[in-house]
Amino acid sequence: MKDKDYADHILKHYSELKIELNQINNDFATFQNNIFYRKAILFDLLQIGELFNGLSKETQSNFSKEDCRGIVDTRNYVAHGYIKLSDKSIWKTLYEELPPLMKKLEELF
Repeated sequence: MKDKDYADHILKHYSELKIELNQINNDFATFQNNIFYRKAILFDLLQIGELFNGLSKETQSNFSKEDCRGIVDTRNYVAHGYIKLSDKSIWKTLYEELPPLMKKLEELF
């Protein structure tokens, strides 16, 4: 798959993630307590990290090493460390770390 394809899939999952967050009125308590939305949101976040890791090194070089590592680490945390999953950490990722990353990806493609 080419970087453009990866970027399109990443942005599709990000768009779906934003819809899911809007449907719970961006409410942290609902995220914590509604298993259906929680799983949907975590799935999209996991997919974003997985796909981001598939971008070429050339494309990834447009992002800081911390951002690249952070989104992949978040994916790994969601996929493999669910018992230790911190809702506050995920929420921070969703609202503080992910938006600038996605904006930059949109600008690149």
